[in-house]
Amino acid sequence: MPVDVDHLDYTLNKGVATYVQMKKVTLPDGSAEMRMVPVGAQDRVLKRIVGVKHWKFAPIIGLIMCPTMRPDGSLLLTKGYDAATGFYAFWDDGLVLPPIPEQPTKDDAHAALQLLLELIAGFPFVNEVDKAVAIAAIMTPVLRVAFDFAPMYLLRAHQSGTGKSFLQDVISAIVNGRRCPVIDVSDDKTEMQKQLGSLLLEGTTIIALDNLDHDLKSSLLCQIISQPAVQIRILGKSKARLSGAAR
Repeated sequence: MPVDVDHLDYTLNKGVATYVQMKKVTLPDGSAEMRMVPVGAQDRVLKRIVGVKHWKFAPIIGLIMCPTMRPDGSLLLTKGYDAATGFYAFWDDGLVLPPIPEQPTKDDAHAALQLLLELIAGFPFVNEVDKAVAIAAIMTPVLRVAFDFAPMYLLRAHQSGTGKSFLQDVISAIVNGRRCPVIDVSDDKTEMQKQLGSLLLEGTTIIALDNLDHDLKSSLLCQIISQPAVQIRILGKSKARLSGAAR
């Protein structure tokens, strides 16, 4: 049957969210924050697709909201679709980076490390190992595209007010340009599945499980950390949607 704009719009949006957009979202506590949310395909895009009759689309594994590194060590510094990784690079036009050498020297690495250390200079780490883990937690989401899997990080302190939430915001600001989204972790496994599943379907790139006061147990969380993709059941429906969990 002939495909027009309306039919294409219905087909594209029936099973997948074709676009994401930064929008202000009201949270359950009444506060608001900017988040990437799925939206329908734009009319101008639909008309262009119908007009050129181009139906082959490259697969998109996920979004990256900052310059990053590919698995082969090369740098991804250009916005748009990256065929080598299957990621769509999407960041604010105001983000301007200094020149980055393709083959950095040891001195370049030391200078870059010093910049990261300056970001966490005011945190009261107990020892150098704790500081090293914090640096790794900052670098991991930025370089996430280069790895098949990445660890989950635990920010722990002996007393409140030492900067746990601020550190997670520092990490999120570098990779997303905004504060880290947090969820109040339920000790109900079903509710936990719903919380994590909805965030994955939204395309959330970094999540903080805030104020843990019980042992953390979740099979979905284990899958998110250890698998490149998981099937997420859409609430209220019998079908599932594939999500790039490890990204």
